[in-house]
Amino acid sequence: MRGIYFVLLTAVLFGGLVHQGLYFDEAFYPYHIIMHLLFIILLVRIWLYKENVFKPYLIFMLIPIVYALPLLFGPASVYLTIQGVLRASTTVAFFIMAIYVFHKDSPYHRFVPFIVHGNGLILSLHMLLFDLGILTEGHYIMMGRYAGLVEYANTFGVLLAALFFYGLIQSEQTQNKWLTYLHLSVLPMYLFMVLKSQSRGVLLFSSVVFIIMMSLFKTKQQLKLLLVSSLALASALILYVAIEEINAVMMMVLFLCFSILFSWISRYWLERLPKNISLNRWIIPFGMVLLISVSLINILKKGILYRVLLQWFELDMSQLTQTSTFTERLAFLFDGLKIFKDAPLIGQGARTWALTYQTVRSYDYQSLEVHNGYLDILLETGVIGFSVMMLLVGLVMRQAYKGEETNLTFIPIVVIMSHSVMDFNLSFGFVWFFLIVMLSSQIKPSIDLIPIKRYNTSRWFDVLLVLTCLASLAVLIFL
Repeated sequence: MRGIYFVLLTAVLFGGLVHQGLYFDEAFYPYHIIMHLLFIILLVRIWLYKENVFKPYLIFMLIPIVYALPLLFGPASVYLTIQGVLRASTTVAFFIMAIYVFHKDSPYHRFVPFIVHGNGLILSLHMLLFDLGILTEGHYIMMGRYAGLVEYANTFGVLLAALFFYGLIQSEQTQNKWLTYLHLSVLPMYLFMVLKSQSRGVLLFSSVVFIIMMSLFKTKQQLKLLLVSSLALASALILYVAIEEINAVMMMVLFLCFSILFSWISRYWLERLPKNISLNRWIIPFGMVLLISVSLINILKKGILYRVLLQWFELDMSQLTQTSTFTERLAFLFDGLKIFKDAPLIGQGARTWALTYQTVRSYDYQSLEVHNGYLDILLETGVIGFSVMMLLVGLVMRQAYKGEETNLTFIPIVVIMSHSVMDFNLSFGFVWFFLIVMLSSQIKPSIDLIPIKRYNTSRWFDVLLVLTCLASLAVLIFL
């Protein structure tokens, strides 16, 4: 049974990627049907086989309920609010089934690295083939920036940055030699894609997260990560220059050779680092802060680094140094807070910003997204919905944290979630599915999700199980 769910959930994850990241509701309809059918079968199985360990996760069905509450008080759009409820219920169903399949004690947990890197390879190779002219259909390069299958450069960049951190951390933690080679081999390509997305926000957040991550390691581990990251960056920069100079066949060969050589050289030098290093562990993070600060000042003052980036790498420096985007984000924030005041408790339903921003905008701009995933949730579900979602996310993060020997495995998730403060990554269904797979693989069901005794709540969970099953059936009938 779990094997069937493993195949189907993996297919859903990969399928969502090639449907523009499930950004539009129209692409979501087949997934609504598939996910709810699978979910009902899982609920029946949980009831028949008394798999009580998965019952507490049914509390996440509160999320589609808070998305439905605005329907009782006149939402901005009844139709779009219903679409939001369907998205929320499908995402929650995927979450519960992902925990059932990918949790740490599951036999399918070991396949998670291949699934994660599989998505990374599809994103990267598709973009590479398109840039080299081998694939010609579609619009995957926006204003000279890689936008990939999600067709949005910033979300493409943050996904590849998260994948880079995932491979970097896993290469340090895994004990399997061949798995280490896999994690290392994809790092130059991921970093190359991040650079080609030319997303300032992704580069900024990734740099901050990298420094924080380094400060959590001991000195020897810091040196390992710094060595691997430096080699990956050097490889990515060489590829960045080479792609403009050589033909498609040679470029594909170069990527393959770099992947193999990079993984071999990295592992070779990692094994030869001194065993005892007496440096203070704060020296490297402090040095990185100093280096990044000097580099930023040099770029802003149009110094030597500015000229190198402009001439050697042909970057659009006006895109990297302008401040208009930051000003726009602040305007969106303050205008969004004006909308929030109209329905602070329960919100105005899905797509509130797109439907109402023109009535409050502080100047003449056009943007169907508020560019802040958390403000978006606040506008759509109000304080009640936002609080419920943050509480539930906090519960599952707490459970995953207790089941981990180190909290560093959360870094890829943190990269996406932190960047979503200034962009609309969370508007993509695929991004949620991707986050869910990475998070569910870190959960041990033996650790309580809710810190209360199970035998005191078993009847309530049984009632919730029946209600959830009936609600899922109603969704299928509605569709």
